[in-house]
Amino acid sequence: MCLHGSRSLPVKGNKIHKPIEDLMCRELVPDMQEKTIRILLIDDDEEDFTLIRNMLAGANVCRYDPDWAKTCADGLQKIKQTEYDAILLNYAPGERKGIEFLDRAGGDNRKAPVILLTARGEFGADVQAMEAGVSICLEKKRLSTRLLDRSIRHAIQNKLNEVELRKRRDNLQELVWGLTRQLEEESEQLGVANRMLQAEAAQRAKAEEALRESESIYRKLIDTTGTGYVVADKEGIVLDANYEYVRLSGHSSLEEIMGRSIFEWTAPYDLERNAEEIGKCIACGTMRDVEIDYVDREGHATRVEINGTLVQTAQGQARICLVKDISERGKKEAELRRKWDDAYGLLEATVAERTADLAETNRYLENIFENTPDIIAIVDEHGKFIKWNRKAVENLGYSLEELSDKSVFELYPDKNDLDRMLTDLRREGTVKKYQANLKKKDGTVAAFEISISLLRDNANKVIGSVGVARDLSDI
Repeated sequence: MCLHGSRSLPVKGNKIHKPIEDLMCRELVPDMQEKTIRILLIDDDEEDFTLIRNMLAGANVCRYDPDWAKTCADGLQKIKQTEYDAILLNYAPGERKGIEFLDRAGGDNRKAPVILLTARGEFGADVQAMEAGVSICLEKKRLSTRLLDRSIRHAIQNKLNEVELRKRRDNLQELVWGLTRQLEEESEQLGVANRMLQAEAAQRAKAEEALRESESIYRKLIDTTGTGYVVADKEGIVLDANYEYVRLSGHSSLEEIMGRSIFEWTAPYDLERNAEEIGKCIACGTMRDVEIDYVDREGHATRVEINGTLVQTAQGQARICLVKDISERGKKEAELRRKWDDAYGLLEATVAERTADLAETNRYLENIFENTPDIIAIVDEHGKFIKWNRKAVENLGYSLEELSDKSVFELYPDKNDLDRMLTDLRREGTVKKYQANLKKKDGTVAAFEISISLLRDNANKVIGSVGVARDLSDI
């Protein structure tokens, strides 16, 4: 479109547009004063290019190096060959080429900002242009050197800020996802530690049960398993014994101990306890796992384990006892018990340390969750809110209580858009940077950039999802 009717582009004395010019002309990029800014004007009228070039030549802050393309196709070709700092795009009423050019030029991924030049303020063109990624819309008839200069620098700075903001947002999303994965991994480690404790407890219980069963077998196989066997009356006088018991008592033949009291080879420090255990056996009928020391004639002590049963004989009541040398077993059990206590203590300390680490990580994640500048929400498999952060309440306008009664699906005014997003989410397991509209409590609709990941349990069943949303109106 030609500017023939507006050669003196600055509109002076127009109070209606003065505030806009003042706003656009604020000093935004002082570090550009020594920079040469490359500009591409796409306009079918070369005279407009001449006027724009002359305006930019009068700029006091920056040096401009303007270039011209007559058509959008020529402009796309130049953009591929040259890196421009900003693009000025002419727009004619009812024309689609300018908007299509924006799509083909890369949209949000385009490095150079686009300033749309219109013959007059067309609301529909402004809306379409902004949706397509235009930074600023200017009316040609109101252009001045000052306004154009500052608008270009303002658009460049905004584009740089937008790129940096997108980078930081992506970094934050990666951080949240990374910490979530770390929490899941450490939770799994804690689960493994708990399962180890349970397995060790089960093994110990199994070992104790096996020991009780073995005692029964020993009683049946006393003469072939190296277990001492003795029959004594209520006073402890030996009535009968096998060779192993004779050896444990510190003697060499049965005749040496027949008719003698078992207290004779009981260690002095165990006499009282042995007498007490015999009394209990007479009272209740059994004597189990009594450990005392037998002492031979040289004073060497042998640790024995005694299990007895009260029986009725022709001579009256007597005790049948199985006596086993447990000196080595005692040493091994003590060593095993020490190792078990050491291992169990180490495992408990490790579990406590990991639990503390997980608690600290959870507090750290909770702080990030609540103070991130984006909306973060966790929902169950039916879309009901489970957890959400402060930004969700601030942006959407709902209180915590109101959100708890809502489904996230109710916030999408465009159900077709919602269905497309859910289809991608179910197929891929994640959706990144999906743009969709969300309805706020006051009824307004705003554009958001949304990223969602499915949450699964140990059986890989979907139990919900976690989503991050950024209000694009804040950019």
